[in-house]
Amino acid sequence: TKIGWIALGRTLSNRNCSLDVLDLSQNNIDDEVLNVLANSLATNLTLKDLSLGYGGESTTTDGWQHLFNLLQNSNSALEKLDLSGSNINDEGATAMANVLATNTKLKELHLSRIETISTNGWRSFFTLLRNPNSALEFLRFDDINIDDHVVASMVEALAEMSSLKF
Repeated sequence: TKIGWIALGRTLSNRNCSLDVLDLSQNNIDDEVLNVLANSLATNLTLKDLSLGYGGESTTTDGWQHLFNLLQNSNSALEKLDLSGSNINDEGATAMANVLATNTKLKELHLSRIETISTNGWRSFFTLLRNPNSALEFLRFDDINIDDHVVASMVEALAEMSSLKF
């Protein structure tokens, strides 16, 4: 419920909160919940691993943007983010890639089984992600809708990202 999400947000923003892993997979996460989470995590210095997979069916691009804005916040401690099975679309993929290109903390990102990003969206994602200064070390994206052009964009981007470990 809304009250529960707000309570979670208060807990996460409490300076005494020492939680470092939070798995909210398979929950009904919408724009309002992502806004509460992003605002709370902007001041949380301990949460390093957040999973929101398979639960954002009612989330719009605006909601995902709240989360992606968090990744631009220098106070964010997030190092691992799982968005597998989410409903991020082409616009959201572009917004995420723009943020990830300059993010200095997020090291691991899971984007498996996202069916709402088209081949054009994935191509844009990998083109924008081409930044040798990105902190990403691990990127998982299996079971996605891609073609040969996307694979070419992906290979070019991965070759330029010196932080990725193979």
